[in-house]
Amino acid sequence: MVSILWFVPENEVPPDVPEVVPQTPLR
Repeated sequence: MVSILWFVPENEVPPDVPEVVPQTPLR
């Protein structure tokens, strides 16, 4: 998971980010 933020692309919006965001607000 941390690797994704580490090699984040130029888009700055990887597919892993949206998955981690809802994880916290959900609970």
